[in-house]
Amino acid sequence: MYQVKTLYQKEDIKAFHKLVGGYVSKTRLMVSRYSLIIVGAAMIVIGLTSVVSAPLLCLVCVVVGAAMLWPGITYYDYLARKSWKIWNRVQGKGKPQLYTFDESTVTEGEGEQKITAPYSEVYAAYESEDHFFLFMSKRDGYIMKKSDFIQGDPAQFAAFLREKTGRDVRKVTLANIR
Repeated sequence: MYQVKTLYQKEDIKAFHKLVGGYVSKTRLMVSRYSLIIVGAAMIVIGLTSVVSAPLLCLVCVVVGAAMLWPGITYYDYLARKSWKIWNRVQGKGKPQLYTFDESTVTEGEGEQKITAPYSEVYAAYESEDHFFLFMSKRDGYIMKKSDFIQGDPAQFAAFLREKTGRDVRKVTLANIR
């Protein structure tokens, strides 16, 4: 049996979004990110070319363009900030998450607020330098820091997941994703 009790930090949420954007839903998020960059840059160019003929239009275009360009450039930080705010509002700041892995099920939470699922419902599993990520769908997953295992050896966890889910645990490097 394995247990992980983790208190999410903003960096964990950012790692999750990097994984989703870089591996799980890569095409969809790349289109969103580059659309923001392209449209934002185009608005700035339009604004700068209209500086003499329409100064107000210039100002509006440059401001709107910068407002679109910035989230595109800092995409994963932007998503992490948004998710972090939502997480703290919904779950409560400073509340640790408990994940329990027994012979037949994955359980999130404890007491009356726990959710249990069989391993057959696991969509995908990933291992990075510092985390394990267990996805129950393309966008919903569990973030488990290797340093937060309170029962079981994190070095053996990938093999355990592979055996229980029948799926490969894909090793990923998040440092390469910008």
